[in-house]
Amino acid sequence: MAHAVRRSGGARFLADVAAEVGLSPPRLRALVREEAGVPLVRLRAWERLRDAVARLGAAPVAPAAADAGFADQAHLTRTARALIGRTPATFRP
Repeated sequence: MAHAVRRSGGARFLADVAAEVGLSPPRLRALVREEAGVPLVRLRAWERLRDAVARLGAAPVAPAAADAGFADQAHLTRTARALIGRTPATFRP
């Protein structure tokens, strides 16, 4: 399950991750929620957010957002506000 969670953050399609670990997407979501107590969609958002923040030192916000799997800079900003109450710009050096 840990591998699937780590892999799912950067994966574009959950079906690819589920197939890699031999499960259907609904079963993978159910197992993660059961074991971690958090929906997989939330864990995927955290993984993408962590990736985007790590890229901010070397890239502008828009490319960091795209490289981390967000649709655009606004998507990254909304996700950051929802999860941590801060915008990506506050993480810039």
